[in-house]
Amino acid sequence: MRSDPLAGFFTADVAAVLGAQDRLAAADEPARARVVHPGPVPFLPGMRTARAGLWSEPFFGPSEARDPAAWGVIELPVAVVHPGLVPAIAAALGLREVEVRAVAAMTAWLDAEGRVRTPPGHPGVDAGLDAWLHDWPPYPPDAELRRLEAACDPGYMTRLVEVYAAMGIDAEAVERDDKSWQDEAYASTGPAALEAALTARVGAEAAARLLVWRVPVPPVAQRPLERRPGGVLVAGARSGSLAELLCAAVRLGRLIELHAPPIIEHHDTLVVQRALQAVLAAWDASEAPAPTCDRELPAAAGGPSEAPVWPVPETHAQLATPRGLAFVAADRAVLATPTATFEVDLKTGALPRWWPSAGLSLMTCLEGNVLYAAGWQFACYELARGRWCAGALPACVPFVFEELQEVSFVIETATGRRHRLDALGDYPVELRVTPCARYLAARDKHGDGAVYRFDGELQLPLELYSQRVPVMWPEGQLRDPTERESDRLDDTAWAETGLEALVLCEARDAWRRVQDGGVVEATTMLFRVPFAITAAAFDPSGGEVLLAGEAELWHLALDPEPRLLARFDLQPLRAMLLGPEGRSRPRADALNAALCRHGTLVGVRDVEGAELARLNTASTFDEAKPLGLRRARTLAAHAQGVKRARKLPRLHPPR
Repeated sequence: MRSDPLAGFFTADVAAVLGAQDRLAAADEPARARVVHPGPVPFLPGMRTARAGLWSEPFFGPSEARDPAAWGVIELPVAVVHPGLVPAIAAALGLREVEVRAVAAMTAWLDAEGRVRTPPGHPGVDAGLDAWLHDWPPYPPDAELRRLEAACDPGYMTRLVEVYAAMGIDAEAVERDDKSWQDEAYASTGPAALEAALTARVGAEAAARLLVWRVPVPPVAQRPLERRPGGVLVAGARSGSLAELLCAAVRLGRLIELHAPPIIEHHDTLVVQRALQAVLAAWDASEAPAPTCDRELPAAAGGPSEAPVWPVPETHAQLATPRGLAFVAADRAVLATPTATFEVDLKTGALPRWWPSAGLSLMTCLEGNVLYAAGWQFACYELARGRWCAGALPACVPFVFEELQEVSFVIETATGRRHRLDALGDYPVELRVTPCARYLAARDKHGDGAVYRFDGELQLPLELYSQRVPVMWPEGQLRDPTERESDRLDDTAWAETGLEALVLCEARDAWRRVQDGGVVEATTMLFRVPFAITAAAFDPSGGEVLLAGEAELWHLALDPEPRLLARFDLQPLRAMLLGPEGRSRPRADALNAALCRHGTLVGVRDVEGAELARLNTASTFDEAKPLGLRRARTLAAHAQGVKRARKLPRLHPPR
């Protein structure tokens, strides 16, 4: 790799890095014409690559014959510090290397005389305390917080002083701090402060040579894709770190265009700085950035919500439509509607039990725990004990979520390490996990998303190209639809697209998904079904799948050929949730309020009218709207005719 001068960038040798900087600044450097932009990784063989991305064929040659000498370049919106150039910067400014690193990391600043300063109470840059200036001091002793803590926990301040002492922080200096240092510190920290100081000391041209504005992108052969289970190719450490740097640079550039507040611009400048360090670490030219770890993991959510969540259903059908499925065992499953979860025997159709689960999204079943998503938290229902898990999540749950300023992260439960979900530009509104919960698929409100491993590594995109495929019909026959049937289904059952389930099928080394109305293997759709799929689940091996629509539940085997094992009628569940049909059926908002509190109408039969009258028919985001006594009486009378369903009738099975 050292044959090209640009390769010197990926070393810790000052002369080699400066040589690469000089080449990047030269107008005749060929890499300058190949400005790389973010683009999807070719996760599956045959997928198209972005024209100006990290695997661009015009930039780096065709995939079957990559150019070993083709370099590209990433342009940064601000200057950052190359760890290998820290000694040169320190020498130019008359500072120590540790001081240059502290200013670059925004844990210290340069005053008007060019001296390195830290906030009051700080132990100094030699202590290695990773405390961002905008967050100083750690655990700030706010006066109101202090008053509340004293009332509830008189020993709080004593313990805080002890924590400060262990960190080397002077608690008395922190107490006396009047924050007068902040304006100077915020304006004179980070790579920009070093750039200004260098410009004043050695001139603009020499300063630009000591800071990084462009990052070279090596030929593809020097950063190969890495194979993962399921036939996918992921970026790997080298290309993956470059991809993260690209995304961070683009985000920072956009924030600068929007004139974001300094604290946000500073934060994202640090993200770019750390992304560059990760790139160099992938080439063994720097230490890797310290992983971000959470001290405490979110506890399990307490269980279902008894208040209607937004949006309130507008139709009766929305109240009874299946919204989640999961295999519990080979012959057992759980099926969730918006307000209740039912256990189903897949051989007989028996319904041994059910429990309320309003406001929760069914994900999977792990070691006897039914896992739900409750906003940003997970909730667990213990099947053996018939109760909701309280406190810490079971050890079998490999990750949890976190959202900060509409940015999504996963946290490994075993290590506490936090990983950003880079393909999401916003928080996810759609989430699916594999039966083992070691992979997840997330999509944000803009439609962007991908499949990730539980440690945040991107596995494959969610896009699927339109295909004409056979249909599995109710009688178990797999045949192509006629043109008339296809047009009708395009306008009805297949009109709503989306991902309902996914699994890594190890036996075939392929990803399988239920998406866009059918079952997909890798990028090929195997078949579709003639109804709108509202919930789906694979068994852990990926050899069987459950598909549910508004009226039926289908159980299918996929190997060696797709075949329909059973069809179940969901009408008994609809009766438990909606009661008898007819004009006497209460409106959807009244039924929804009762179902959120009691799960099904079976639980409403013995409730007094006065209690029903207090039910809130509005969502938690809206002003409360009690049901009222008159509507409560109608609801109570309607519920009296509801009986508990014991079994799902088995529809005509295939021979």
